[in-house]
Amino acid sequence: MTIIWWILSPVLLLIASLEIPSLVKVAVIGTLALRIVNITFANLRGDLREGLWDPKAKTIVNFYSIRRRLVLGIMNYGELIVCFAGIYASDPTALMPQIPRPLDWFSPLYFSAITQLAIGYGDLTPAGWARAVSILQGGCGLLLVVMTIGRLSTRLQVSDASHRRRLRLR
Repeated sequence: MTIIWWILSPVLLLIASLEIPSLVKVAVIGTLALRIVNITFANLRGDLREGLWDPKAKTIVNFYSIRRRLVLGIMNYGELIVCFAGIYASDPTALMPQIPRPLDWFSPLYFSAITQLAIGYGDLTPAGWARAVSILQGGCGLLLVVMTIGRLSTRLQVSDASHRRRLRLR
């Protein structure tokens, strides 16, 4: 499912940056916002679904590898950048450049990446509703990083403890 969204998100970004009827633009923004909520809540509730119940051991067995968690975290982080860029691209007045110049489809993507990476050069400034969206984007990006690092560290502790247990049994 993530692969489909990786293909669909840039297409929606390009559609949002075009001059299209407002009803289509609302549908595109709604789809991108729905995906942002989906990514954020999937990472919040991920710990509940990360294992299978093993009746013999009477415990939950993790089936996600460390590599898979890291790759999915990076993919979700990039997808958040593209989805928020699509929302910024939907309104040409959302971003104001400090040096007057026309904005193309890449400017919202650039602003989104700079915002989520917490760099903030200041060459593009959000205006109006885009200020609230940029704050939300920073929070979602931070939450995703914290949850990914937390899961990785927990998984490393569990695998280290089970490795030590195996060494004691030999």
